[in-house]
Amino acid sequence: MKKVLLVLTLLLSCNMAFCADLSPLSQSYYDKAVNLYQAGNIDEAKANFYKVIVVEPNYADAYYNLAAIAENEGNTEKAAYLYKRVLGINANDYGARYRLGACLNSLNKKDEAINYLVYIPESAPEYKSVRILLNKIAPDKFE
Repeated sequence: MKKVLLVLTLLLSCNMAFCADLSPLSQSYYDKAVNLYQAGNIDEAKANFYKVIVVEPNYADAYYNLAAIAENEGNTEKAAYLYKRVLGINANDYGARYRLGACLNSLNKKDEAINYLVYIPESAPEYKSVRILLNKIAPDKFE
């Protein structure tokens, strides 16, 4: 659990560097969401990520962070939906694609998981994890 929270905290912190294209209002909501998350105020953090989406409906990082929080809370169905929203904005977000595959696998939607995972290229940082997951889902196909 601590490892997941650490990864989420790092993810949220790292995403702050990529917010240059946000309006000042959205940036303030995003920064507040990150700070609230780091302080342990998850519900308020989620509310502020949703505020970002209201102002910037195509801002993938807000959806990604909401998906990661939902996944961490055990709401895998919601996480999968939100990761799909990320991919609707940026089909080349291989982190979201991998997490979506993992969620779909957890939901026993193995064929759908495979369909998302096989499009992650070898050059992606997630590729090794993808191969492990594919092998776990369908060892006869992915050795």
